[in-house]
This record gives sequence, C-alpha cells and structure tokens, in this order.
Amino acid sequence: MSVLLGVAMLLTVGITAVIWAYAMTATSGIGAAVSLAAINSFGALGAFAGPFASGAVEQATGSAPNGLTATVLPLVPLLRTRRRTAPTAQPVTVRPSLTGPAETVE
Repeated sequence: MSVLLGVAMLLTVGITAVIWAYAMTATSGIGAAVSLAAINSFGALGAFAGPFASGAVEQATGSAPNGLTATVLPLVPLLRTRRRTAPTAQPVTVRPSLTGPAETVE
C-alpha cells in the first residue's frame, strides 16, 4: 500500500511542473492570470474534497482502503482520455529565384 502511495506522490509532484509550464506558455497577458487562478482554484478544491470524501467513505465502511479507493476511482476515466492533436502540415518546397519572388513547388 505504501508503494502505491509513493508512486502516486511521485506522479503528482512530477506532473505539477508540466501543468504550470503548459498553462504559462499556452496563454499570455490576462489569459495567463486566469489560467493560473483556475489551476490554483481546482487545486484548493481538490485539497479539500479529496480528504473529505476519503474520510467520509472510511467512516461509513470502517475500512481505510475503501476510503482511498473511493478517492482514486473517479479519476480512472481520465486514464482513458485521448490527447487531441492538431493536423500536421505537409512540407512545402520553396525554390529560390534570383530574378523575382521565390516559387512554391507542391
């Protein structure tokens, strides 16, 4: 059980830097401020709701593993999500010209 908690902590700490870096590079100006606030808000909400739900299930069932399972179980569908990728552009060959503008060859 402690190994699973260790792996979960390692993944949580590791993904934090990726989330912050993506949010700051994907937006600028007021959008960066809003994304930073949204990430902080969801983090604070999760910091409250996770232990609350785990404790409620643990008290109801009398078993600590059931509390942890109830906390992790709603996250399982996130493992099935697929990343959307943008279509890749086809390479374009440009032929330089000494007498006029460059020509595009397709």
